Amino acid sequence: SWLSAPKRASARTLTLDSPMTMKVRLYNICSHIRAVLDDHKSLPHIPEISPGLLTHFPSGCCKYTAFIVMYYLNKYESVSIDNLTLLANANIGKGTHAWAKCHDYHLDITGDQFGGLPVWVDTRNPWPDSNPTMHPFADNPVNDHTIPIMNQLCDHIASRRKI
Repeated sequence: SWLSAPKRASARTLTLDSPMTMKVRLYNICSHIRAVLDDHKSLPHIPEISPGLLTHFPSGCCKYTAFIVMYYLNKYESVSIDNLTLLANANIGKGTHAWAKCHDYHLDITGDQFGGLPVWVDTRNPWPDSNPTMHPFADNPVNDHTIPIMNQLCDHIASRRKI
């Protein structure tokens, strides 16, 4: 079930000494996830996503990658699902966009498909005029079919981590 996979608060959570430390840590994590997804040919073969979903990364992958970022932060950084939010259906003039939010930080690893930065981590919204809808991660269940896919992807991302 949904609640048996993601974690709520635990002893090891991504709460660090200062806001700058958290920002740098989140930036390093998001940059790593972005680098692994950029090299999508190295991803494990998962029939549900291979070869299609990430073939044109970052184009058309924003919502899916926002879920990957949130799932990764929950699984490997013990960020409580209560501190993760999906921002979606953001109208940025060139289409709709989605990204994640952790605590007060906006995390966007596919903004370059719309002329933004490839990795954005800041308390400021990367698309200030976009008016996204907010969906708490706890209310957006990763269905039982998706949990093994997210686990496999996040395990692969973690195995390639150098930070």
